[in-house]
Amino acid sequence: MNMIKISERFFLKEGIKSAVYLDLTESVVLTNDSLLNVLLKEFTTKDDKEWCGGKGKKYFLQFLRKHLLKENRYFNKHPKKMRMDLDRYCNFCNDTIIYSVLRFVVKGIIVTLVHPSEYQSVVGESPCVRDQGMPDLIPGIPVVEFSQIRGE
Repeated sequence: MNMIKISERFFLKEGIKSAVYLDLTESVVLTNDSLLNVLLKEFTTKDDKEWCGGKGKKYFLQFLRKHLLKENRYFNKHPKKMRMDLDRYCNFCNDTIIYSVLRFVVKGIIVTLVHPSEYQSVVGESPCVRDQGMPDLIPGIPVVEFSQIRGE
């Protein structure tokens, strides 16, 4: 698994895909690096009072954390709902990306990327990732085995 700190040098190319791993929910979500760029720019350039009606990015991070944990429990309890309620599941996936970038900006916690060679075994048959292809290998990012990240 790749682990990086988000920086502009890794997120300049359009069309590059990354698989973001979030330890909070043990979720892996495929995304375009252009989205990571947009989120990083939004979170680093907008004033804190512009988030959550003036409550700020820390509040938004706490809100997203609670929401993701709730949704993760729901989908773990009802795995068939991933397919039956695809909009809700895809929103959960999108919120995972937003949380990962925001957590980096607010707390400096690295964004973890899954190496392409391990991606399929990690995501299985998730309905949000089907037909989206594989993540790209980004040169210059050190590779760490997935088992090391999860503490296995």
